[in-house]
Formats: sequence, C-alpha cells, structure tokens
Amino acid sequence: NVMGPAGKRTIEPDPDYAPLVRNLFEWYAAGTLSLDRLVAKAHDAGFVYKKSRQPVARAAVHALLTNRMFTGKFLWKGELHE
Repeated sequence: NVMGPAGKRTIEPDPDYAPLVRNLFEWYAAGTLSLDRLVAKAHDAGFVYKKSRQPVARAAVHALLTNRMFTGKFLWKGELHE
C-alpha cells in the first residue's frame, strides 16, 4: 500500500519483489514442482524477507500462492474488486 495522488492509498507491486513473485507463480502454474521444490527455487532466486534477509519460509510461500490479492482480486466492504 502506497500513498497515491490526492492522498488516496493505492496498491502497487513492490519493484524489488514483483519479478520474484511473478516467477514463483509461473513455476507454480507449470504444475511440475512440489511446494518444497518451489521454495528451494525461490530461495535460489534470492527470495528473502526484507528486514531479516532470511529466506522466506515455506508457510509464507504457500500463503502467498493462495492469497487472492496476488490474482488481482480483493474483497472490499464485502464486494470482490479487481
């Protein structure tokens, strides 16, 4: 979430992490890798937490892959938006 024009908050991709997340979804969509292999591949690509610089946990990768927000859809006041 970032402050957009006229003080309105908007959702924008993180320029550092967006390419890694895109790759993760592409690998996942291929359907040829287990979650453990996806996580290992993400770590090899440099997918780490911003603050600690530790590799992103398996549970966090699973949560990311199942989070509707990353499909471009989200709930707001009970309504689904793109």
